Amino acid sequence: MGAIDGDPIYNAQDMEIKHFVIHEPDVVKGQSGDEAEVKVTFENFGAKKEIIFVLRRSTGPRGWKISNIKYDDGADLLGILKGGN
Repeated sequence: MGAIDGDPIYNAQDMEIKHFVIHEPDVVKGQSGDEAEVKVTFENFGAKKEIIFVLRRSTGPRGWKISNIKYDDGADLLGILKGGN
């Protein structure tokens, strides 16, 4: 069995997503502005959830890419994949 046991976008195995909102980037880090965090809020089965997508500017033509996902339970996707969360 792999490290991910649900959908990494919603941090859930079962989903009934409502009120999904992508917020404006809250933080741009670094002098070159190469990292940003974007908050996403939604309800899953009535429970309010907040997830932060960490984006890194790509040198290629595609622009920004997800480099990590921080969940409201304190876990993050990279930690889960490394077996730490």
